[in-house]
Amino acid sequence: MNHPRISLCLLLVCATLLCLAQEAPKIPAHTVVDLRPYTNMGLADEKPDDGVGGWSDQGPDQDGRAFAPLLKEKLYNGVPFEIHPEGKCVLAMNDKDHFRGGPVNVDIPLPKPAKARALFMLHTGAWLNIDAGHITVKDTQGHQKRFEVKGRTDLGDWFGNGTRVHNGIPVVIAKNNNLKDISIYLSRFVIPEYFGPIASVHFTTKRSCIWLILGATLTEEVLPMPEYKELIIQKGDEWQPVQWRPNMYTIPGSALDRSGYLPKKTTDELGHLIRKGEHFYMENQPERPARFLVNAFHGDKLAWISHKVIDAWTREMWLNGYNMIRPHFLDMGLMLKSEKDLEFNPKVLDNFDYLVFQCKKYGIYMMFDAMTSWIGYQAGDMWSVQWRNHANSYKWRINFEQKVKDNWSQGVEKLLTHVNPYTHTRLVDDPILGIAIAYNEQEFGFMRTVQEPVVGPHWRKFLKDKYGTIEALRQAWGVKDAHPATFDEIPVWDATRYGGVNGNDAAIFVCQLESDLMRWYISEFRRIGFQGPVTGFNCGKSTDHCMRRLDAAFVASNSYHAHPSAWTSKDSVVAQKSSLESGISYFRGFPACRAPGKPFAISEHNICFWNQYRYEQGFASGAYSALQDFSAITAHAEAVNIVQGDFVPFQLARDPVMRANEFLTFFLFVRGDVKTARPLTRIQVREEEIYSPNGPKGGMPAEQSLLSLVGGLSLECIPRGGTPMPLRPNETAYHLGGTAKVIVGDAVMDTQHDAAASAEAAIRELKRRGILPKDNRSDGKYIFESETGELLMDTKKLTLEVNTPRLQGICAPAGTVASFPAFRVEKMSLKGNLAVVSIDGDTPIPQAKRLVLVYSTNALREGMAFMTDDMTTLVTMGGKTTLVQCGQFQVALKHDTPERLNLYPLDFAGKRLKQIAPVIAEDGWVRFAVDMAKDGQAFFYEIAVE
Repeated sequence: MNHPRISLCLLLVCATLLCLAQEAPKIPAHTVVDLRPYTNMGLADEKPDDGVGGWSDQGPDQDGRAFAPLLKEKLYNGVPFEIHPEGKCVLAMNDKDHFRGGPVNVDIPLPKPAKARALFMLHTGAWLNIDAGHITVKDTQGHQKRFEVKGRTDLGDWFGNGTRVHNGIPVVIAKNNNLKDISIYLSRFVIPEYFGPIASVHFTTKRSCIWLILGATLTEEVLPMPEYKELIIQKGDEWQPVQWRPNMYTIPGSALDRSGYLPKKTTDELGHLIRKGEHFYMENQPERPARFLVNAFHGDKLAWISHKVIDAWTREMWLNGYNMIRPHFLDMGLMLKSEKDLEFNPKVLDNFDYLVFQCKKYGIYMMFDAMTSWIGYQAGDMWSVQWRNHANSYKWRINFEQKVKDNWSQGVEKLLTHVNPYTHTRLVDDPILGIAIAYNEQEFGFMRTVQEPVVGPHWRKFLKDKYGTIEALRQAWGVKDAHPATFDEIPVWDATRYGGVNGNDAAIFVCQLESDLMRWYISEFRRIGFQGPVTGFNCGKSTDHCMRRLDAAFVASNSYHAHPSAWTSKDSVVAQKSSLESGISYFRGFPACRAPGKPFAISEHNICFWNQYRYEQGFASGAYSALQDFSAITAHAEAVNIVQGDFVPFQLARDPVMRANEFLTFFLFVRGDVKTARPLTRIQVREEEIYSPNGPKGGMPAEQSLLSLVGGLSLECIPRGGTPMPLRPNETAYHLGGTAKVIVGDAVMDTQHDAAASAEAAIRELKRRGILPKDNRSDGKYIFESETGELLMDTKKLTLEVNTPRLQGICAPAGTVASFPAFRVEKMSLKGNLAVVSIDGDTPIPQAKRLVLVYSTNALREGMAFMTDDMTTLVTMGGKTTLVQCGQFQVALKHDTPERLNLYPLDFAGKRLKQIAPVIAEDGWVRFAVDMAKDGQAFFYEIAVE
């Protein structure tokens, strides 16, 4: 019996199936190159540096496990691949520095020759260099074609960028455990038309990075890659020239003059810097902790400026609120063009002496890099091929060679004990010498390949002293083959061969070397006569690196967001991600390596040019440095540079966005508009936990460092046999990577979470105990409100609010509106930082007679060109003209005398450009509307009672 309803249903099903079949993507004729017999790594890695684990062997916070669900797709940009992400699905090629266990060459014969006109690769790189390797395709007729595989051309680094390159597109994009973008690239290599069937594919690495290969597919046709169109920044309605003027020094008394908040005393009157607990104090102002905004500059600058320029330069620093300098690569400058070791360039030395003389007048102290150059106080060009070779770097050689230690000691002693002809004082005796860093970023010394002839004997002696017999070592390392039969056969540490225990021993060995070196640095400073605070190792943030700083008087550290991959070279990459998306992970690394009971100084930080979110830096670094009660903050570099400079990365004075950031940072941090949070959380780890048989622990997990967005955070490394420092009121302690039962006063906290202590759980517990207010808006996942109530970050909305009596505003996307007690953002047509700050002493916004409104958007160079409209990959830097991105905004201000307020756009010297009257004034609020394209292309606007 026929059922019309059933027939109709069958007809609909068939029609649906037919439509689906028509809509299904056409799979091209292809041959998948079977990598499975050759893959050596999985996506996940539980143990870093053991030579066994997965991905790039960097541990669970830096592996590719987040790719797994995305690698079950069959087509990537229309190209078919077969990947099995459950097991070993990655061919990790050899890298001489980071993964010596991988193969150098892999030859893959095809089971059956395949007709093909293109080879598509699914791959990426770790520690990616310019050259990843090459691919050789051979056919059955004896032809072969070699394709060079280059970073920033055919693929990008897997970690943190995710940007299009010339012959590569990121087709698999995820976020790792640290909320960083991670990417796998699709690349196309066209096979010559005259080739016959392909017989084999051969991969060869240059050993300069870990080339990670996940898939290779031969296609019978040259499938297209997505086209891209260059973006060129040109003058127009949106991008207009900035209001620079020749010798545009800050006008004294203008709205941009910050000197009124600094003590009008010389460094002699203020006295030496003294460290007490977590703060520095000026000897003659012991009643309040000192905070420093630091102007860093390169030492070779002193070779080509005059005393007259130094006069203006130091005055400009003071007018802009800088009370400390950091001469960076001063050793390089002093050795410029010298033909003999330890023979200082006389002009550089004279200008340095005169700079010291002038800084003293303005109460400007010095953060002293005792050594920065990798060749120290040695004659020679450190940028030459010879000295760029890591084999010659003093950063690791100083641990083993007396002549290198002598170079450090003699160079530092010569400079510090030299009598300044302008001050008539030795620098070592002068109060201006505030704090010292023994050797900038020395951690890089052992982060690259070390030299067997120099290091090997020391390494083997260490192992012999530790294990006594080769049998004991073999048992501990789990060695089952015939080697090593004696200690003499043991190469410099090789985790890829001997596993985690070997890597752990290497970490202990290096830590002992560098801890001894830290103590030696301190003793040498004391012998030379400097009694002030000394630190070192200002780069690494792992617990292993924190162990080196146990004897240091303070902790200093460097960190960047969106660091350029190749400075201003063509194809250099700057990630175009907001720092807020990751919960300002670049900043969270600072409190995550801060030692309780010691001052903390940011020796370098920057959201780098040309990242379009760098307007976030003032709030991200400045506000949270104040929240964490840091002692110094240094934007790198040249924040004040009155000599005509270039608008390039790390030359901040020519970047309007950075000038706005530093202005806000001064008030947030130095003046202290943001209140310091209580020390709420301490993460503790014992030395025996750091150096476990599975290899040394890394840094603080993101789940724990996120707590620094709410309250005070520190990391306590407890030496073997030591006891923890007493906890302070309301402070809670966790174990690194887990939670622990800890008594805090008369309260007990005991959570059951394993892995990293959850920020969500910790915040819930802090609220339950009344340490955090119950109405605190933090959820521990996306929203973080400081326990002071003054900072609010939403990582999903990409907003960061500051709400204090003297400074209120927001970093936010275009179209955001926001309301604060005395300030409302009613319109912002472009993403940026829109804030108002009282500059009338300590007077709150409603009563202030002078205020500055800041609207910081973006600034680029005219003619600057990018590969695509996301502005990630550079094509050319363009010309010299600086263009600012011009938008419109409308704000309202609550004020006691709103009818008397007028607004004045300012140039970057503080000169008023025009007057803008309020749109309306009612109920104590005054409203201003500005169109930057018509009203002066300004980032600063003075609001004055008249």
